[in-house]
Amino acid sequence: MNKKQERSKFREDSNSRLAMDLYHDLKKVLITFPIEEAGNLNNQLRRASSSVAKHISVAEKAVNGNKGNAYSISIGSAQEVIGGLHIAHHFDYISKEMYNYFTREYQFMITGMLPLVEKWVNPEKIEIRNVYDFRDDQIFKDSLSLVIQAYEYTQAHLGSDDNDEALQLRKHATSVVLNISESFQAYIGKQSSYLNNAYHSLQKFKTSVELLNLESFMSQELLSLAKVIEKQFAEVIIKEDVSQW
Repeated sequence: MNKKQERSKFREDSNSRLAMDLYHDLKKVLITFPIEEAGNLNNQLRRASSSVAKHISVAEKAVNGNKGNAYSISIGSAQEVIGGLHIAHHFDYISKEMYNYFTREYQFMITGMLPLVEKWVNPEKIEIRNVYDFRDDQIFKDSLSLVIQAYEYTQAHLGSDDNDEALQLRKHATSVVLNISESFQAYIGKQSSYLNNAYHSLQKFKTSVELLNLESFMSQELLSLAKVIEKQFAEVIIKEDVSQW
C-alpha cells in the first residue's frame, strides 16, 4: 500500500498502524539525542508518540463517546510530539528534514482525527477551533523562549555539583511547553486540564530557582519571562472562565 492509499485509509477508519510506524521511526531518532535528555525530552517524546498510537487503537475498538475521548487524547499527544520536536530542532538534535517529516505526518493524523472527534462527542464538550498549528501562538513562543534560556543558563552546571538541579530546571521548563502544546485539542475539559499542568510546571520551575538558591546563574530576563507567561495563564483563566483552576 503506497503513502497515498495509507492516508486515504486513515481518513476512513483511523488505522493505528500509521501511528505505530511513526512511533518506531521516532524511536530511531531519539537514541541520537544527548544523554542528558534521557530523563527529559527523549522520554517525553517517546511517551507522547506511544500515546498517539495506543489511543488510536483504543478508539478503533471503543464505542460511542469513548471513541471521541480516545481520539481527543491522541490529538493532544500528537500536538505534544510536535511541541517537543520544535524544541529538539532548535537545539539541533534533529535535522530540519526530519523535523518537517514528523511534523507533517503528525499534523496529517490530527486532521484525520478531528472529524471523528466531532462525530462521536457531544458538540457542547468540544471546540474544534482550538486545534490548530499552535507554534505561532504567543504563549507557546514565550514558553519556548523560557526553555531556550533555561538550557543556556544551566549548560555550565551540567556535570557539576549542581547537575541534578540544572536538569530539573530544564525538565520543568520543557514540561511547560509540552503541556501547552497538548492543550491544543478539541475536548474543552482536556484543554483546561493541560493548561493547568503547564501552569503548575511553571510554578515548579520558579520554586526550584528559589529553593535551590540558583538566582545567581538565572538572569532577571529569564525570571521576568516566567512572570509574563504566568500572566498569560491568568488571562486564559479569565477568558475561558475555567472553574477547574
